Amino acid sequence: MEEKETPEEKPDEEPQEAAPDEAASDTSMVDNAIAAAERIEKANKEMKANLDRQEKLDARRALGGKSEAGIEPKGKSQDQIDQEAADKMLNWED
Repeated sequence: MEEKETPEEKPDEEPQEAAPDEAASDTSMVDNAIAAAERIEKANKEMKANLDRQEKLDARRALGGKSEAGIEPKGKSQDQIDQEAADKMLNWED
């Protein structure tokens, strides 16, 4: 069997630095992540403000003092009146 030649490591050599394109892409990824985090924080602040407003509105509605007591019930619709008349006729009721 043939042995594959392996490149010899030289202790004198310093590790190679990332290519300029790789360094730029790493930086741009970090910048993108920071920008995304800032957008998320801004959106969270807006959501919190909206939630606070909604909670205040819900509290006003709950404590608004409106109730159904004393309100006259709505009249029957024409369909309900017709159905009752048909039921009376079918059952020979007056």
